[in-house]
Amino acid sequence: MKQVKRVSKKEFENVVEDKITEGFKLESKTDRQAILVKHKYGGLVGHFIVFLLTVWWTFFLGNVGYAVYCYLTQSDEVQIKITE
Repeated sequence: MKQVKRVSKKEFENVVEDKITEGFKLESKTDRQAILVKHKYGGLVGHFIVFLLTVWWTFFLGNVGYAVYCYLTQSDEVQIKITE
C-alpha cells in the first residue's frame, strides 16, 4: 500500500524518525521528500495453507515462493513530503 504524508519543514525529520521506529526502512531521502518501505513476508495462516498444500511436492519451496510474492506485492510504502 502506498501512502503520501504531507508535513511542515519543522515536522519532517521527526516524522521520518517515527516511521523508522515503526519498522520502516529509509529507501531514499532528499531535503524535501523521504520514501520509506516496510516489507511483509505473508501471514502465518497463509504460510500454513501453502505448507499443507505443497510440502510433499516442493519441500518448502512453496513457502519460499509465497514469502517472495508477499515481499514484492504487499509491502507498505510511505512518501513524506514537505509542504509550504
